[in-house]
Amino acid sequence: MYRTEHAKAVVLGLLESEGVPYLLLSEFTGGVGGDLDLYIPLSAAEQFEAFCRAKGVLQQSRPTKYPHHFFYFVQVPGLRPVRLHVKFELAFWDQQESAYRIAAFQAEALDKAVRAESGVIPEAWHLILLYAAKCAFVERMSLERRQLEQLCRYIEQFLPSLASFPDRVRTARDITDAITACEFDRVSSPRRIRHAIDKHFPFQKPKIEKKVRPTIARRWGPAAYCVLFVGCDGAGKSTLVDAVQKALELPAIRLYAGLGANEWMLPGVYRFWKFAEGLRLPMRYAALALCLGWLFPLEFLIRRLRRTLLARNCVVLVDRYPEYAFLGVKGKYLSRLYSWVLPLPDVVVEVSAPIEVLVQRRPGELTADSARERVNQSNSLARVFEKRGAKWIQLETVARGPEDAATWLVQEMWRSDKFRDGMLCNASAPR
Repeated sequence: MYRTEHAKAVVLGLLESEGVPYLLLSEFTGGVGGDLDLYIPLSAAEQFEAFCRAKGVLQQSRPTKYPHHFFYFVQVPGLRPVRLHVKFELAFWDQQESAYRIAAFQAEALDKAVRAESGVIPEAWHLILLYAAKCAFVERMSLERRQLEQLCRYIEQFLPSLASFPDRVRTARDITDAITACEFDRVSSPRRIRHAIDKHFPFQKPKIEKKVRPTIARRWGPAAYCVLFVGCDGAGKSTLVDAVQKALELPAIRLYAGLGANEWMLPGVYRFWKFAEGLRLPMRYAALALCLGWLFPLEFLIRRLRRTLLARNCVVLVDRYPEYAFLGVKGKYLSRLYSWVLPLPDVVVEVSAPIEVLVQRRPGELTADSARERVNQSNSLARVFEKRGAKWIQLETVARGPEDAATWLVQEMWRSDKFRDGMLCNASAPR
């Protein structure tokens, strides 16, 4: 966390040294975490573009749906990349009214900004309004209770400085009452906060744009980068995938390509497979051949369509892969079929752990011999994809821990030219 905060402090220092005006829109009173949310006035867009060219800043290829909202990445030497969420307008999307809410105090907020330990932040009254708008105009139920609690703390902290403005004090107390009356409910609180700050964020209807229906080729278009995680059960693949998805700070999609009982899109296929395992020969062979050659590929195809239909300019994290398709007797037919159904990886991460740890994590399911055999299968599968051009990485998560391993893996991904070319483009200012 310290390295992340240090990297973001370096970025803010670079902006100030180049004379780019900005306003920090998150984590006003503490250390910065997550993205750097910044407001840069539209009049300074060309100046910011010059800063991007000088510092090698890259822009996320996948644009946001809001006008004048962009994501940028700054590579700080020796530290992890920093993602900037830059707003060239203090605008918030109101889903209830299907309209943009533009702050009526944009210029005033920048003129009255104050310097704090974390950077240049809004003065007390504008800080309360902006954080209240962040909670009120929230999308997809992403509002968390801690954000409402933080808003109440901001009001409690800055309320004495508003004593000479009765209208502002009244509005601040209305916001607090709206939150406490709903008992910090994530559904009701935003609606009540919206009523309290309504006059400070007037409507501005968005432009109606004709939606172009994507073609089949665009729908099925390749992901920007695909990372495959293989290893024995109990090695920590799923935990590592979750950690990588959090550490990546980029659009990422998780695709499960295993045979676990809880991930099936076609539950009847899973039930038929378990039923087939109990049949006698030769019916069992015929039923299992039907599963391997038809039903399982159909299941995986539906999973891929559901998860990666809009995977262009995204990172796809594939959890597990069907080893039997590439290591079995009929490897050529099955490997071609599954290579078409599932995305081919750019990187294969073989997650390993000591044999005794694997047996301890899966008691009754694994023995030392069976765990050793599964490790060899994962190793052989990784070699297959390495011959096809994928980068093979062996990662031991027991000693390093999933968070440290994920951070190191994300740094390795950033070194890939294909990763940077697929996810990022040269930064440019809005026109």
